[in-house]
Amino acid sequence: MRVPHLPFVLLAFVLFLSHAPSRALGAQLRADAALRRSIEAQGARLAAAIDSQDVAFRTKVVREVVAPAARAGEGEARWLTVIERLQGHLGRFAFHHAEVLDFGEGAGRRVSMHVFGRASRTGRWHDVQLMLEPEAPHRIASLAFLAEVAEPVYLPNGAITEASTLEWLEGYVDKLVAEEDLAGGLLIAQGDRVLYRRTFGHADSARSRRIGPETRFSIASGGKMFTALAIARLVERGALRFDDTLARVLPAVAHEPFAQRVTIAQLLSHRSGVGEYWTEEYTRHRGTLQSLSDYLPFVLAAGTTSVPGTRFEYSNSNFLLAGLVLEAVTGRTYDEVLREEVLRPARMIHTGLDRFSDTDTSQVQQLSRDSSGWRIAPRGVRGSSAGGALSTLDDLLQFSRALSQGRLVSKAMLDTMTHPQGTDPEALAYPYGYGFHVAVTADGVRSHGHGGIAAGSNLEWRRFPDLDITLIAFSNQDNGAYDDLRKNVTRLITGER
Repeated sequence: MRVPHLPFVLLAFVLFLSHAPSRALGAQLRADAALRRSIEAQGARLAAAIDSQDVAFRTKVVREVVAPAARAGEGEARWLTVIERLQGHLGRFAFHHAEVLDFGEGAGRRVSMHVFGRASRTGRWHDVQLMLEPEAPHRIASLAFLAEVAEPVYLPNGAITEASTLEWLEGYVDKLVAEEDLAGGLLIAQGDRVLYRRTFGHADSARSRRIGPETRFSIASGGKMFTALAIARLVERGALRFDDTLARVLPAVAHEPFAQRVTIAQLLSHRSGVGEYWTEEYTRHRGTLQSLSDYLPFVLAAGTTSVPGTRFEYSNSNFLLAGLVLEAVTGRTYDEVLREEVLRPARMIHTGLDRFSDTDTSQVQQLSRDSSGWRIAPRGVRGSSAGGALSTLDDLLQFSRALSQGRLVSKAMLDTMTHPQGTDPEALAYPYGYGFHVAVTADGVRSHGHGGIAAGSNLEWRRFPDLDITLIAFSNQDNGAYDDLRKNVTRLITGER
């Protein structure tokens, strides 16, 4: 849930926060429990200020918990306005707890805090997400986002493979479905053994169809993994090189200045500097776009935002261009390349770039919530090489098995693709390889995968190679409870509490 007119709210940064598995309570903060408690006390004080009508008290709290740099100039007045607007949106705010997250290293280190409470005006639980100073005492630097969440829970201590943990998880999903009207699916597997598989909720706004095992849903940006793997297979066969420039392999953009410098590797690692095509202008026309070449004018209109290879900047344009490279090099459509290079060898028989349809009973409708309930969210005609394929839980499990068994690319190539690229602050804060986000917990549990976010569409596909565990979660709703489920199941897998 977005709070209108709040300063400092940046959607792109929110997507990063909500989908980057963090190094929760990282080594430094974990070792210093007193420091962690003092930071969390700042969250409690801010919650008390939101809950109060006393301007003098609010001012005192801002001076205590907000970093001097964030209060400089008109900063203090802006923070008082933020608190007033939060109070107007939430009403009374009953504080539950605060949680500190510490992720990244060196110049890329980020420290954030989530303040959980129940709002009287909405009757729901909310998470006030704050960015903190990277160094002690870690006072509040900015407001990142206000999210609607499910009621906070305390996780069991058992491993995800234990029957008692899975029993708790079943009850937790029951609770989210009953209290938050959550719809979607969840699958956890260890090797070939499915530990937990469940679908729940409705596939449509009329609540006439239940989501089932064969229901297809949009995997949104999860499809970037497919595009990267198709490129990698051509690289392994010698048809492409990661250091090929666009000028060499994509005639449609060879005349563009950036084409002489941008490489395929930079596209797949979001380091090309090519701007984001997903703009208001694109949104106005997306209902007419059928082929990848239809997107190209919007990519070119976005221009470049940085020198190629110098910084990580997530942009869908990278994978749109990568799809066009596949078409140019193979002489086939992207749909044909996807089918032959990824779906067929992975035995994914229910996955593809079919047209989105709100009347096709095999597909979910993508739903957003307003005051009247769930409504169908707007979307384009079909997916692309940047995302939007339709798939099922079991097909995505087949995808995981194909990767682990070397049926898509060699182990050496997968290791290359899941190795973080770049040492700039943005890259350190969000480690990304070739088409895969990469994470390591404070306790050293590695994972790679990809999330996906669009209106009424959420996905998390994540593989934990050292544990041989795959996590697949999706929802066809803009429902904060999905993010709680995704994050809590990840913690059950990694052992972070």
